[in-house]
Amino acid sequence: MIKRGKIIAFLILLIALNLTVVNASFKYYDGVIENSYLGGEVIQGKINISFTNENAEFLFKSNFIGNITLLKLLELNDFSKEEDFKCSTLSCLPEYNTEENIVEIYLDKESVIGLKIEGNNIESISSIGFDIETNILESCSAPIIINLPGEEKRKLIASSYIDKSCTVKNYGCFDKDAASYSTVKIENVDICENIKLNPAPAYRIGARILNSTKKGSLKMTLYEDDGDSISCTLPQHSLAEEDLDCIIEKGFLEQENVTVCIKDTASSQGTNYKIRSEVKNPVCGTSERDFEIFATPLGYNTTKISFNTKLYEKSYSDSLEGYLYDYLSNNYEQAENGISCKPCIIPIHLSGLAQNLKFSNANLVFKDDGLTIDDSSYQNLYSLSIKPSTITSQPLLIDLEEANFLIPLTASDSKFKLFLNDNKIFEEDIIIKKSFDFSINPKFAFLGLETNFEVVTSYNISSAKWDFGDGVIQETKGKTIKHRYTEAKEYDLKVEIKRIDNTIAVKSFKIIAGNPKESANKLITDYKIRINDLTKEIKDFSPFAAEKIKSEINITSINNSLANLEKDFNSANTEEDYILIIDKLLDFNIPLDITIGKKGTLPIGIGFDNMDLSYVEEVLGKEFSDTEQLEGIIVTFNENYKTNIEFELFSAISYQGKEDLITKFKFSIEPRAGAEDAYLFINYPFDSIDFQNNYGQKKISEGSAVYIPISKEGKTLEFIIEDGIEVNELGSYLSPVIINLDEKIICLPGDEKCNIPFPWKKVIFWIFIDLGIILVIYLILQEWYKRYYEHYLFKNNYDLYNLINFIYNSRSTGLKDQEIRKKLKETSWSSERINYAFKKIDGKRTGMWEIPLFKVFENRRVKKELEKRQNNPLDTRFIKQPRF
Repeated sequence: MIKRGKIIAFLILLIALNLTVVNASFKYYDGVIENSYLGGEVIQGKINISFTNENAEFLFKSNFIGNITLLKLLELNDFSKEEDFKCSTLSCLPEYNTEENIVEIYLDKESVIGLKIEGNNIESISSIGFDIETNILESCSAPIIINLPGEEKRKLIASSYIDKSCTVKNYGCFDKDAASYSTVKIENVDICENIKLNPAPAYRIGARILNSTKKGSLKMTLYEDDGDSISCTLPQHSLAEEDLDCIIEKGFLEQENVTVCIKDTASSQGTNYKIRSEVKNPVCGTSERDFEIFATPLGYNTTKISFNTKLYEKSYSDSLEGYLYDYLSNNYEQAENGISCKPCIIPIHLSGLAQNLKFSNANLVFKDDGLTIDDSSYQNLYSLSIKPSTITSQPLLIDLEEANFLIPLTASDSKFKLFLNDNKIFEEDIIIKKSFDFSINPKFAFLGLETNFEVVTSYNISSAKWDFGDGVIQETKGKTIKHRYTEAKEYDLKVEIKRIDNTIAVKSFKIIAGNPKESANKLITDYKIRINDLTKEIKDFSPFAAEKIKSEINITSINNSLANLEKDFNSANTEEDYILIIDKLLDFNIPLDITIGKKGTLPIGIGFDNMDLSYVEEVLGKEFSDTEQLEGIIVTFNENYKTNIEFELFSAISYQGKEDLITKFKFSIEPRAGAEDAYLFINYPFDSIDFQNNYGQKKISEGSAVYIPISKEGKTLEFIIEDGIEVNELGSYLSPVIINLDEKIICLPGDEKCNIPFPWKKVIFWIFIDLGIILVIYLILQEWYKRYYEHYLFKNNYDLYNLINFIYNSRSTGLKDQEIRKKLKETSWSSERINYAFKKIDGKRTGMWEIPLFKVFENRRVKKELEKRQNNPLDTRFIKQPRF
């Protein structure tokens, strides 16, 4: 038997080793990690690791803040994808494969379609396109966004428009309510106003004209920042004063600052058109004036959209065919004079509103070996599957500083753990030294101008060290310093400050260098992306948990606030306006990630130490004098059921640290043979529990706990509690529906001894002898354990009686016990100490199943200590010991 067991064990080990080798996608060799940090610093160190067919988009993560894709981390470490690592695709971008020919799809947020091209030597794409029909007739928001492949992530929107204004007229800085105006003659020289335009397929631009007695020709022109322009001619006037406008068929994908101008090309012929102007600050027109010039975006006509080079050229200077050919060149093998396509796929990602899309007139013409291929087999669109690009490498020494794993100021974990796609690479002990929080102002910099940076903290600072992220490092004795950034980009500003008691704090800040307008626009864009990513991440959780998490984070409120700030941004005109918007944006606490910090499955018995049997008495309507026997019945009764508690703790990770959001519990109660009906008790406030369904749950003890009827068929139930809570803190247990202590203790089903009368007369002699010995031993153990457990919780018993005194005072002011527990938790008292204090003041057992031989002395001690602190006679209503 021993030899056979060894053989089986060896085979199991061999199989396990083989599975490990087959499934391994990376191999960690060794690493050197700095082991001493301050809260707010970034993990420093290097690891030696190799990869085999690892997904390029998999994330490196740690138990601290931040994550980064495998490909991005390798690129930031300056590794070459030709020399240091290999990708399964040429550009390390995903690989696409055709699935089925499509003519219609239902677009629900995102979808990917594509065209297929085959040839030995593809030299160029001559033409490409298709038409899209949608059941959305018109919209003021882009209903379909066409995302082109490639690293540049170019986008297209519908260019067809409807002559319907989507917003009120935007006059730029011109104040329509100004106290006074002057009139300016319109001549054959541009009079202009700077106006901010929202995305649209086309615009109406115009002005309020004081008309001439002679007909002329008024021309409107829209200039972009890069100098491109488009013009239209205003219609002839019919009134002495009226708004005249014309349409420019020019669309923008993003919000744009443009200059809208007017001039009279016939002014030399004696026309006399005029326009109102004012000089009230702010001014954003020509000649230090603002003019009554306006623009308004038009709606999208989305019945039919043609994806072709004409649509592309309205947004980009090069050709659609050339851009897509470059994409193929970067992702497929090169031939002698072109690309080898066997086949090649051109993916098109579609996103937008929920809608039905129909495709037609697909067209792909290309040159292969000098021949123009124009064949019906290339006039099909396909749904695509996506295969991620994988990375294989020899051992690489990777600098983890580039991953920017940030240690929160509140970090309590004494280990650094590194993961790749949730697979642990390694963990190592580190030391996180005492630190403190601070901030800096501002968090953006004026490009080319000195910005005055200041440490924001209530502490007295003896020195500060500033690493501006552009190669400049300076030290100061105080809290302020001036610095000038000369390049518009995002910097990592690292600040190390020292308090007068020599305590050091280190934090890094993202500094957007540029003008305030650009900074505000980037923050809004980044927040939109972060909210969108969070929404997608939350959607992957169960619907029950997802709704509660969204409520906790308050995504709807954040979105509304962001939308309001975006409106403020669109109407802002001065640097002060943009600075105010940035300050408000920086106050947002949008999580970087939502994680499941803890999860597992535990038996119901884990919470027996915190169960409160008074709830059984309340529900059954009777009191039990022998609580020890009652507890024995409860514990034995729970063995009639197989009960598991699954739990998941969801936490939000932000720059401020980790915050526990909710804990989700799932109780699976499965009866064994012969089980009876039961009650499930949960020792947690009723109003603090959010049940997924109605399980018949009812409140007891004025809502301080919950009980749920459980039939002998069993039950599965789920609920959520805000914040982080351990399973044992629920104090849950099952109880019989009927309990009679005059009868025998309930036996397990099938136990034949229950039907045999116990032979009392035969063993009564030995019972008395054994009982005396056991009683003495048990009393010694009982008293030793009580004192040991009390000393373990309260090193100084003054802390215990001060806590009991707090409970007494709180009860006397009318607070419920659950409210008292909540207040104590908020002041960092642990649940275990709180439960002990409540049991002590209520005269309940605090240790093992207890023979209450010395209980009266303990209760007297509690009363004596309370009287000492109260200096008044005690009100026994607030001490729930039976003798009071």
